[in-house]
Amino acid sequence: MGKAQPGITVYRHCIDAYVGGEAGDFSAVGVPITDPFTSCFYPNNQIPASELGSPSAMISKKLEAYMPAANLSGIQNNLQSSFPNNIVITQTLDRVDENIGDKDRLYFRYHWQTLRSTAALIFPPTRRSGPRTRETTLLVTRISSGQTGE
Repeated sequence: MGKAQPGITVYRHCIDAYVGGEAGDFSAVGVPITDPFTSCFYPNNQIPASELGSPSAMISKKLEAYMPAANLSGIQNNLQSSFPNNIVITQTLDRVDENIGDKDRLYFRYHWQTLRSTAALIFPPTRRSGPRTRETTLLVTRISSGQTGE
């Protein structure tokens, strides 16, 4: 009635692992860094020390403590991780055929399916429920010979 498909998924993520980034020095990145509040470019791609001590910067530093460190070189796709995942499919397909008399037949079909998947990412595991299908069919058939007076 149910089928579980356990597995492991390998992910590649981009983690800010630029050396000098914590000091605000992004001069070697090659892409202009802009101030998110003023939309102006930072001179020489260096964030002033006064901005690194702001309350929002302090919150960012506390959040960075919960982020994993990069385990690959470079500044893009530099974290490779593998996490278990699980897909559970529960379903049933039932059919009943019944002859009620010589000329009357009854057909009933019921289909039910649920798909659930659980996967862990960098942050706590997430559980997703997929489509839930419920389908019912009832058909009554009367067999006729095509003659009148039956």
